[in-house]
Amino acid sequence: MKKILMMSLAVLVGSVAYAQSTETIFIIQDTKDGEQVVDVHYREKTSDFEIDSFTEADQNGDGCIDRTEARDKGIMDFNRFATSNPQCLNEEEYLRAMHE
Repeated sequence: MKKILMMSLAVLVGSVAYAQSTETIFIIQDTKDGEQVVDVHYREKTSDFEIDSFTEADQNGDGCIDRTEARDKGIMDFNRFATSNPQCLNEEEYLRAMHE
C-alpha cells in the first residue's frame, strides 16, 4: 500500500504542469485481498475564462494597452512584455502577455 501511495504522489507531482489544461482523476479501489488499486484518468479541462480581444482591452481606444489597462487585465509584469514601446503594449505583446 505504501508503494501505491508513493506512486500516486509521484504521478500527481509529475502532472502539476500538465494539469493546467488537463484534469487528473484518481479512483482508489479496494481489492478482495485487501490491497488498494489506484486508477488514474486524464481529461481535457476547458478554460474557465476567455481572454479579451486587444480592442476590448484597449479601453480608451488609442491603439495601445497602457499600464493601467494592462493591470486591469491581470498583466503585472508590464515591462517584460512592452518591448517595442516602453509606454504601451501592441497587439502582439498583449496576446503574448495574456498567454503566459
